[in-house]
Amino acid sequence: MEKKAKNNARTVSDVDRYDYLGTACSATDFTGLIPAGITDEAQLEAYQALYPVNPPAAVRKPRSQTRGD
Repeated sequence: MEKKAKNNARTVSDVDRYDYLGTACSATDFTGLIPAGITDEAQLEAYQALYPVNPPAAVRKPRSQTRGD
């Protein structure tokens, strides 16, 4: 009976050693989504329907509002 428990402990250790592989990617990872670049606006819109490939444009405030004057 002790031998069986010893083998089980070893199996858990083996699993723990490779546990980092479980967090290597996710179901929402889009690495390699655009392999050759975007050639036109329609293609960009098609990609953006799946995933926001470009961050939204930054809104620039007038200089007086950013300083607190």
